[in-house]
Amino acid sequence: MFAEDFTLGVTVPDDHHDDHEESHEDDDHEDDHGHHHGHQEVLSDFSQWNTALCASLLILILTICLIFNTLNAVTLIRKKSSSSNSAIMLLSSCMSLISYAILLPLTLAGVAAPKTIITENYCYVQESLTLCVVLLGFFLPSLNSLNRMIVVNTGLRNWCKPRHLIGFILGFVTVVALSLLIPLFLVKEEGATIHEHGCHLWSARVDPSMWYRVYTILIGLAVCITTMILSYAQIYRKVVASTNSISNHTDQMVPTAYSVTVNPNSSERAAISSVSNRQMSAQKSPNTATKTHLPRVQARFHRHRQVAKIASIMIGIYVVIWIPWVVVSWLSVGSSDASVNHELRVTTMMIGYIPAAVDPVLNIFMSPILKTEMTKRLERWTKLLFDYR
Repeated sequence: MFAEDFTLGVTVPDDHHDDHEESHEDDDHEDDHGHHHGHQEVLSDFSQWNTALCASLLILILTICLIFNTLNAVTLIRKKSSSSNSAIMLLSSCMSLISYAILLPLTLAGVAAPKTIITENYCYVQESLTLCVVLLGFFLPSLNSLNRMIVVNTGLRNWCKPRHLIGFILGFVTVVALSLLIPLFLVKEEGATIHEHGCHLWSARVDPSMWYRVYTILIGLAVCITTMILSYAQIYRKVVASTNSISNHTDQMVPTAYSVTVNPNSSERAAISSVSNRQMSAQKSPNTATKTHLPRVQARFHRHRQVAKIASIMIGIYVVIWIPWVVVSWLSVGSSDASVNHELRVTTMMIGYIPAAVDPVLNIFMSPILKTEMTKRLERWTKLLFDYR
């Protein structure tokens, strides 16, 4: 993947090889170097360093994702959290860990391995795994937002049951399998190679059937963004309703003074004394009545407000991350002369790994219990590391 670009400075080959002499030179080049990448366009030194920077950032992001997803998974398992999204977060972290654990060595190999290692099969494996991570980054946050919305609306502790998770896994595997197999079979039937220049989703395509992958991502992107926006808009509406509910109940619970015009007996004097004491206590601490009589309303309000806080952060992050995918997808599908340069495609692939790790990280830092548990675990691991040294 990247090793070839560092040595030869190659980005995208020219798709038009009508001239017989150029085709012959291509064959000689394949025989000399033992790989499938083209060699027509040579990059400057600056572009090669730019590509190296993209690869370094990609490795850094994968490493950070591994660390945070490991912390999230271990914390959820040890703490046995019963929050509404704990099962989804655990599933997200486990699936991300598997993907990242495979992609990180592949990326390192693409940077440091000899050119003969970077074959077509290597590129196809990494591109397929990249597609899985990208779709995972779309689907899991959307499932999480849908679960949060249903929990807020219905008051259930957790809507997402094991059957829902099983259905999600089967659906996810089906979508990924179709997006991988359809272009593979269609291209092979025509006797063409899968890539001319690859290692990422935005390689120069030799056949329109390869567009299925881009279309799969774009359709998934549209469905997921719509689900997230509608879910979090509904959550925000419930937060506003909870705020108004607390205000109304607070007004109703403020006691009003009244006078007694008769001479009470001893029992009546005791009752009036008790009422007077409650009134004086309420006047000294106006929030006491609300806290005493509205614990459920306030608890619901704080839970909704916490979810809304997570929602606002998530929507901003995902919109910013997904915009490059839309732009580069459009350029890739509509490009007939491979005008999308190598660095842009590699950078976009790097950005695509981020969503699958964003939600677990937010899950840790927005939950006081999990944040405390993670801090203790980090301190313990750090102490063990220094003691070992």
